[in-house]
Amino acid sequence: VCAPAGPTTLAGPTRRIEAGAGDVHFAGAVVGSTHGSQSLVVESSGTTRFDAGVGTGTLALANLATDAAGSTQLGGSLYTTGNQTFADAVTLVAATAIDANDVAFGGGLALGTHDLVLQLGGNFSFGGAASGTGFVSLAPRDATQAIYIGSGGAVPGEVTFDLNPLLSAGITRIGVGRADG
Repeated sequence: VCAPAGPTTLAGPTRRIEAGAGDVHFAGAVVGSTHGSQSLVVESSGTTRFDAGVGTGTLALANLATDAAGSTQLGGSLYTTGNQTFADAVTLVAATAIDANDVAFGGGLALGTHDLVLQLGGNFSFGGAASGTGFVSLAPRDATQAIYIGSGGAVPGEVTFDLNPLLSAGITRIGVGRADG
């Protein structure tokens, strides 16, 4: 089990944690030493858990990824200048906000009663099952970006949300757009 109790600061361009069947638990925030320069990849067939979030608005990671084995639990805010890819099943353990270019949930998403805010500069892709009664809010990073709802056919520079997987899974509390744009 890899379980840093306090904040974790990443150095170097990419930090890869290969935990095998062990769990990886970040009780404190995970940040980079330079805004947008460090990435984190976690490979574990156990549970990967982020309690206090990843990055900040001014000290975001470049990218964040988990592998398809195991599961991921999210709580707090997760900031990256690039992409966030969750190949395994994701469960929210608290209200969660994700700010990224692209976000991919490859193994499904369990909201429970927790809300999920996605603020993206690119695309939202979803695979697997979805469940829960939490509210999902989808917004572009930039108030000037157009929003395309559907699958495929988006124009570069637009933010693309394919809502069909969420709606077909019974997630009906979905908001799209920004208050300032």
